[in-house]
Amino acid sequence: MDQSLPEVKQPATPRPDIIRAVGLDAQAVDATGLPIEEISCGNPFTIVPVATRQAVDAAEPDMAAMRRVKSAFPSNHVGVFFFTAEPVDPAVIAYSRMFAPGAGVAEDPATGSATGPLGCYLVRHGLADRAQMRDMVSLQGVAMGRPSRLHMRIAQDGNGAITRVQVGGKSVRVGEGSID
Repeated sequence: MDQSLPEVKQPATPRPDIIRAVGLDAQAVDATGLPIEEISCGNPFTIVPVATRQAVDAAEPDMAAMRRVKSAFPSNHVGVFFFTAEPVDPAVIAYSRMFAPGAGVAEDPATGSATGPLGCYLVRHGLADRAQMRDMVSLQGVAMGRPSRLHMRIAQDGNGAITRVQVGGKSVRVGEGSID
C-alpha cells in the first residue's frame, strides 16, 4: 500500500509528558540521542525512540495521561508509536508498540498507518541504510501476545528527499461476522 509523503512536526505535548504517559523510562528514551517527532503519512503518530527491547516491553501507559497527549496536526489523532532499533533478529529493523486510547485503541498489534511514519523516521535519522530501505520490517504486538511483522519500503531521490512510502505485511483473520 502506498502512503502519502511524510509531513513532520514537533509534538504539541512536551517530551517529558509523552514519555510519562506511555510509561517509558526517560533514560531509555534519552539514551538514543534521537528526537521525538510527530509524523503523518495520512494519519499522524508521535514517534518515540527507545534504547532497548526490554524498555519497550516494560512500558505501561497511563491511559488518562495518554488522552491528554495532543497532536500538532489539525486532526488531533494521537497515537504514540515507540520502538527500539536494538537488534532482535537479522530481518527486523525495529521492535515496536503503539498506544492510542483517545482513538479507542489501548494497544494495537499491527499498526499499518504508523508503519510508514516509522520507516520515514528510520530513514531521516540514519537508522536504515539504502539497502535496508527497500525491505524494512517492524516487529509489533509481541508484548500483547500477537506478534506482527510489518514491512516498509522508503524511496529517496538523489538529494535524500523521501519520494515514496510503502507498507505491507500479511494478516491472519481472527474473527468474522455479519449484521442482518
